[in-house]
Amino acid sequence: MSPILIESIQAIVVDLPTIRPHKLAMHTMQKQTLVVIRAKCSDGIEGIGESTTIGGLAYGNESPESIKQNIDSHLGPLLVGQDAANINVAMLRLDKAAKGNTFAKSGLESALLDAQGKRIGLPVSELLGGRVPRAVLRTAQIAEVAGIALYGGTMLEGAIGTLASAHAFVTLNKLTWGTELFGPLLLTEEIVAEPPVYRDFHLEVPRTPGLGLTLDEERLAFFSRT
Repeated sequence: MSPILIESIQAIVVDLPTIRPHKLAMHTMQKQTLVVIRAKCSDGIEGIGESTTIGGLAYGNESPESIKQNIDSHLGPLLVGQDAANINVAMLRLDKAAKGNTFAKSGLESALLDAQGKRIGLPVSELLGGRVPRAVLRTAQIAEVAGIALYGGTMLEGAIGTLASAHAFVTLNKLTWGTELFGPLLLTEEIVAEPPVYRDFHLEVPRTPGLGLTLDEERLAFFSRT
């Protein structure tokens, strides 16, 4: 059987309004800018991911604009033609060719995981080993052995990035300090058909295939930068 190949990678910069200015130590956010990633595969399945930073270059060495540029010019072309189902090999290919670019790479990996989950009918959390208590991510295992308490942070991602993080967090045995995945609650607009569900101070992690999200094409087009 021929492998399923990655046919195209698209990075889209999206500006979404927030309920209020969000003040950080280095920056005050008047809006949140996301980079939405679409990975289309030869079997017709599309995976979606998100790369988001807080405050752009005021926070770190990646900005939404640089993320898009590096995906369009460097990282995306490296993935086109690769086996869509072998995500580890795809990400190793990126790591060998390009140093850093952590946010860009994480969004690409999320998109490939979303596509693979849709392909085999499993949520991303199952691809990462399964919800507790069956497995934990390797980094979390090392931290647990070292006695380091874990905390699920945020870059104030939108729905896609938030649920990508949540799918990883639910595979952990213990998050001593909980999480702060409240990014979507700061937004007044959404680009997905059904926004994440928050109930009783919890975020519900979908059990449907992939990340469990569908893009709202009309809203995505409206808020995308031209």
